Amino acid sequence: MVVVIISMLLSLGLGALNAQLASAAQGETKKRQALINDALIAYLGANKRLPCPDIPNNTNGAADTSQVTGAEDRAGGVVTGACSGTIGIVPYATLGLSRDVALDGWSNFMSYSIPAGSGTCPGTGIDWSQTACFGAAKTAPYSLFEGTVAAPTLAASNVLAVVASHGPNGFAAWARQGTRNVAPPATRCEEAHNARDGSVCSLTPNAFFKGDRTDVDDVVVALTRDEAINTLVKQGTLKSIEGQVMEDLGRHKNNKLYEKVQSCVVNPIADLDPWGNAYGLVEGAAASGLPVCICTTRGSGALPPAPTVGTSCNPAAPTTCIQIDESEVNLLRMTMGQPPC
Repeated sequence: MVVVIISMLLSLGLGALNAQLASAAQGETKKRQALINDALIAYLGANKRLPCPDIPNNTNGAADTSQVTGAEDRAGGVVTGACSGTIGIVPYATLGLSRDVALDGWSNFMSYSIPAGSGTCPGTGIDWSQTACFGAAKTAPYSLFEGTVAAPTLAASNVLAVVASHGPNGFAAWARQGTRNVAPPATRCEEAHNARDGSVCSLTPNAFFKGDRTDVDDVVVALTRDEAINTLVKQGTLKSIEGQVMEDLGRHKNNKLYEKVQSCVVNPIADLDPWGNAYGLVEGAAASGLPVCICTTRGSGALPPAPTVGTSCNPAAPTTCIQIDESEVNLLRMTMGQPPC
């Protein structure tokens, strides 16, 4: 009887200890993920791009035996090269972090995934790993879900990057030496999504799944566009989207006013709005070309028709315009000692 009682007490004690260790490992993982997210935001603010994953046994886009370096891997080893893959380990050295920060509470490397680029840059193409593609209002294709693949609930959209710990089972995680663990079984399709491993089940494109469940022990954090941009705006690293638009429109208006008053040609509008589109210019139907509408289509709008004398730009949402009319030109002419039109 004494032996039975002692065995029961030991079992209870071991169970409590295991639960405490699991909680500590998960807490440490989440703390390190928060540090990685902060580093990613700082890197985006400094470089107008996010780093590519570090792919073990691959250095700067070429096969290598150094396994894990912590440096991002890009084609040709140059910052304008495409990412060598969309998933690898956290590029801790590129982010200025220690190796330990890239490890989860179970001593495996955390996975880092970033979407592949699409479209032509500069312009409306989307590739958050390329400075030439940067636009604070551009979207991102990744999404994070709660629930199961069969019954998902959206937790976050416009996700720029995902950092995933593969939990205590370590399925598909990269171990310390750079080798990758076995893939999760087909019954853990959510974990296969977090590893971008389509060998065991059919993957929903660009979908990741939160863990913290009995059947999905992954610990996943998503960096969204709004979180990154809003943080950088608060820090003063970036202007807000609206602030950037109004600054750009104001500058273009001043240039166009100068052109109208001095009867000279100013360089045409060449820069891009936060959605990656060129600012549009619509001149009036009058002989003077007034009024003038300088507009941003905000990614999905259309330029207004040419205004006639006495009318305004009147753009349809979401297009935003700033207007120059004849009175503004005449006022500036008189200020400069010139006769009005």
